Amino acid sequence: MRTDRICRIAVVGLGILLVICYWMNPFRNVADKTVSELARSVLLHLIGTAIFAFVLIYLRIRVWKRIGVFSLAVLIPAFVIAWNNFPWIGLLRGSVRIDRPEWLWLLALDALFIGAFEEMAFRGALLPLLLKKYGKTKCGMILTVVISSAVFGAVHLLNLIERAGVGATFLQVGYSFLIGGMCAIVYLRTGNLIACILIHAIYDLGGALVPTLGSGTLWDRPTVILTVVVSVAVAVWMLYLLFELKPQNREGKEDSYVTGGDQSKT
Repeated sequence: MRTDRICRIAVVGLGILLVICYWMNPFRNVADKTVSELARSVLLHLIGTAIFAFVLIYLRIRVWKRIGVFSLAVLIPAFVIAWNNFPWIGLLRGSVRIDRPEWLWLLALDALFIGAFEEMAFRGALLPLLLKKYGKTKCGMILTVVISSAVFGAVHLLNLIERAGVGATFLQVGYSFLIGGMCAIVYLRTGNLIACILIHAIYDLGGALVPTLGSGTLWDRPTVILTVVVSVAVAVWMLYLLFELKPQNREGKEDSYVTGGDQSKT
């Protein structure tokens, strides 16, 4: 098909552009290192997002389904986790502050494109491909979520190439696995990849806010207690939703890997 050919050419061309921009870094002469790194990240993830947009078109994967009332049972807890990643308590108590608010828009743009790129790659492309192989049974559905989340977490080991700290990198691998699992469940329960992108972007923005543009003590006791309580409660609920997933039961349909927005009614 002509569309398939266009998609293949676009993916190859954008892939070459991505490699060139990665190694040449068009923002290397920007004096402000923080702005330079943010701008570079936005560009690279924008190209990556475009690549996987064509991949999803080629695979004929839908990214949007109408969100039903029953979908809120998975969406609300996921968004709570994302919003809880903001340092609300620290900001209210004055223990953290945003020193460079003029660059909030660039950080938000970076978080959005990181979310779009990673969700399209791992929940949009990888998860459906795994489901086509393993999604015929309940155990297969669970295995698919675990594998896709493990791959998502392991990919963050590449941060070591960027000379990130070993401890911080392995911590990121751990929570990326958990967030990846949550987003996988959200996608399987709703069929809505856009929701996953927003959850991911909000989570990343909250986590990067102080380290990138602010200062202060991020993890004080109240913040840790609130995070643990919210995380455990949502994790228990997500595990319940995971074990309630229905196996894929339709073959030959383009969207057969998606369980549907109102699955919880069945």
